[in-house]
Amino acid sequence: MSYTLLTGATGLLGRYLLADLLLGARNVAVLVRPTRRESAEARVDRLLSLWEQRWKRNLPRPLVLTGDILAPSWGLDAADRRWLSRRADRVLHSAASLTFHEEDGEPWASNVGAVETMLRLCEETGIRLVEHVSTAYTCGLRTGRVLESELDVGQEFGNDYEKSKLHAEKLIRSARGLDAYTVFRPSIIVGDSQTGYTSTYHGLYAPLRVASALGNVIGIGDALEVDYLALLGMKASDRKNFVPVDWVSEAIVSISSQGRPRNQTYALVTEHPVSTERLRRIFENSVREHLERLQVNLPVKAKGASAGGTESRIRMEFFQRQYVEQFSVYKSYWKDDPVFDCSNTKAALPGLPCPALTDERLMLLCTHALKTNFGFPPPKIELPTFLPRQWFSGLGAVRPLPSPSVNGSNGRDYLSLTITGPGGGDWVVSTGVSGSLDVERGARQDGARARMTADTFGRIVKGELSVDDALAESRVLLQGHAAASDRLRRFASSATARQSI
Repeated sequence: MSYTLLTGATGLLGRYLLADLLLGARNVAVLVRPTRRESAEARVDRLLSLWEQRWKRNLPRPLVLTGDILAPSWGLDAADRRWLSRRADRVLHSAASLTFHEEDGEPWASNVGAVETMLRLCEETGIRLVEHVSTAYTCGLRTGRVLESELDVGQEFGNDYEKSKLHAEKLIRSARGLDAYTVFRPSIIVGDSQTGYTSTYHGLYAPLRVASALGNVIGIGDALEVDYLALLGMKASDRKNFVPVDWVSEAIVSISSQGRPRNQTYALVTEHPVSTERLRRIFENSVREHLERLQVNLPVKAKGASAGGTESRIRMEFFQRQYVEQFSVYKSYWKDDPVFDCSNTKAALPGLPCPALTDERLMLLCTHALKTNFGFPPPKIELPTFLPRQWFSGLGAVRPLPSPSVNGSNGRDYLSLTITGPGGGDWVVSTGVSGSLDVERGARQDGARARMTADTFGRIVKGELSVDDALAESRVLLQGHAAASDRLRRFASSATARQSI
């Protein structure tokens, strides 16, 4: 069972990619950097728990590899690299820096240096297929029509982000160690088209944030007299190409699932961009509705009076200056977009067009951002005290096992366990006649397989629930082998004995 190694799983697009891959029964390994407060596994558990709350169901867990795209070999130790060489056949590289202008080595370190490291890692581990998330804005400051087949045509660039993503694409296209690649070029990714959810508030949300903050200080009437997009140099007729994150993820996973990459580039764009005039109207309506909902006192101008009086004008002028200074970096971003050719995408996904960003959907995006205070504070997710991955780590060495085909010659049983929910994952357990127990990370297609929730697994290994009762209550799904139930009982007996030590 081959695995896809996914990077960027904790980002906005990455968390959608992870969920869609898992829902599609793909075997996924994720490279995740730990924080000072949380392990890589805990970070993945928390973001998947948000999906589980939304969908009211347990999800499978990927195999989590602790690492960092900025480190040599992506921070993977020798054992993890050996695992990749045996089990992974492709990388879906979604991690990136969105820094517009060079600062502390970014965006070059993440967008170019990490790709160079990835290609060396692929050569070392034998991974020969790469799927790379780039951007439609490798076109730089070009106008007119931009073809999917085009990359470097001598264009000028508005910022370092665009340049760094072009260099990354060139590295992948020229890599000799790959059999094939796929490049995905989304335009500006915004929130979920169905719920409005987003975890990042750049791009579309920057002017909205300023309008909301200014409305709280000087009143919505005065605040919305400021044409925020005009201050960034845009005209009413200019258009921006926004695509919802749920569609981008579904498109990437759908194309990826069609088989082997074909050295192809797909522009993930809309054919119906949004005009600046529409954006400003949506911003005004959403901010006004939000402040009215909060019952913010809205100053009322006297007829013929100046806008809010001298004090309000002073405050507004101050905010305008601050806005222009703070968001000057976006001037190269907020410009009229070219027309992006998406012929390859339409041919690959004839039944999956990009959802149109109607006024209703744009209001949904803005309303969600305002209601959640632009993601602050983040939602709190409490993890259970018992986590299967911690139980397995307590067994000691988790190493490759001999092929299950030798079963019968060495008196051992092999059982693949898939555990869903917090702390879950895939393990192959090998139980000897004397009760000895060995474990390997990852799933295997052949042999006996059992699937259960983390709660059911915990109750079994603690001796609170028998295998027979779990089977009778349909808490466990067995597949692939007539002796699967016997092997699960044998594992449970050994596990319970270890738990009581």
